[in-house]
Amino acid sequence: MLDQTTLKGRIIASAMKLAAEKPWKDVTLLDIAEAASIKLADVRGEFASKSEIVAAFARAVDDELLRRAPARTGATSPRDALFEVIMMPGRSIRRSSAASLNRSVGCSRPPASARTASRA
Repeated sequence: MLDQTTLKGRIIASAMKLAAEKPWKDVTLLDIAEAASIKLADVRGEFASKSEIVAAFARAVDDELLRRAPARTGATSPRDALFEVIMMPGRSIRRSSAASLNRSVGCSRPPASARTASRA
């Protein structure tokens, strides 16, 4: 999903790897730079904050979901089409990364949509 041959892709992938290893609030831009084997100035040149990295990751996930989404036929209801997108393989980020990010913003549970999808 992330093109790690690009600087942005390496930064995002390194940030998500670190988020899986320790609480997101403890991850610094310097940690991300070191994990990506680049200079802090390079990280700052692409992203001004950790929030921007998370936003870029969310965009990458959304873009990938839209790219993989099956074409909707006239017989497919919007509800069924949405269900197919939600249930697509590879749609979720690593649980440990998501948990770290959720805890850093005060969420103790995953969003309702994630809980609902996991029950299906």
